Amino acid sequence: MHQRIPSPNADLEQAVALLREGGASVVLVKGGEVLARREGHGIQPLLDAMDELGRARTRGAALADRVVGRAAVMVALWGGVRAVHGEIMSRAAQRELQRRGLPHSYGRVVPEVRNRRGDGPCPFERAVSQLADPERAVAAIRAVGERLRSGEPGPGEARSGLPARTVVELALWLALGVALPLAVHPLGIGPALLPMHLPVLLAGALSGPGLGLLVGAVSPLLSHLLTGMPPMSPPIAALMTFELAAYGLVAGAVRRAVLGGGMPQGRFSWVREYAWLLAAMMAGRLTLGAAAAVVGPALGLPAPAGVYLQTAVVTGIPGLLVQLAVLPRLVWQLDRFRFRRGGVRKPEGEGDGEAGG
Repeated sequence: MHQRIPSPNADLEQAVALLREGGASVVLVKGGEVLARREGHGIQPLLDAMDELGRARTRGAALADRVVGRAAVMVALWGGVRAVHGEIMSRAAQRELQRRGLPHSYGRVVPEVRNRRGDGPCPFERAVSQLADPERAVAAIRAVGERLRSGEPGPGEARSGLPARTVVELALWLALGVALPLAVHPLGIGPALLPMHLPVLLAGALSGPGLGLLVGAVSPLLSHLLTGMPPMSPPIAALMTFELAAYGLVAGAVRRAVLGGGMPQGRFSWVREYAWLLAAMMAGRLTLGAAAAVVGPALGLPAPAGVYLQTAVVTGIPGLLVQLAVLPRLVWQLDRFRFRRGGVRKPEGEGDGEAGG
């Protein structure tokens, strides 16, 4: 149940309504004028909006944000915001707003905003936890942002390899890349349903282009080693490595571009969710054709590249239809579930957390 928005704060009501329409993660309204509608993750969209508008314009505005932690509250105070709404608000943010006597509302309250691995507080939240002065807090937030973008570890942090969350996701997608074909191929419909494509597209769309590329490149080879399928002679596994790597890379890159890194934005949009899927489908098939033409003869491909590509496309039409019917809505729902449960993955260099941060 949503807390009733303080009345007569019409600016806050307008900002909340625009936020819930979708397509933005940060909305600023002042005197009925929409000052900013920004997409993105973490604290950066709010900070960018404040910097571009200038504090003279944001002073007295109302802010609606998808996730409000104490760091966001300090940025809002620094910018002179007079009312704040968070679809998800941390307890620390709620306490700070109450202490300052600032009108506020929320969709739900969570214990804290956590980092993207989910194993501790968001670094921005940690940086401002003991700061009461908004000027000092914003300076600390900027310093953390610079450190994250440079890849430097923070105080008490050590450099490490892949985060545990990334390792778990990689293992999940690779396991599905082996298990789904293993379940389908005994039925004789593997080439038609394209079962290995599904986890690769999911990996790219939900875990990002880097992991999508890796899952796509490794899945055919791993499946061949464990099950003998797809075969190496003719070189189906080798050619699929190129094709699926393109699927995962493009799915992740395009979805990140159109959805701001993968966070679900408001209501489901057929246009936005089909953009990444169609781009990935085209890139994968074009890459398959190029690989068949360039390396196919050297690997012993028995058919000309054009014939092989045409056969692959026609045979796989049922699988393409399944992807078109299932994946856009499935990815959107899974992303919303992760957002609500606090597992949102954000672009490199930004914190996220129990609800993002």
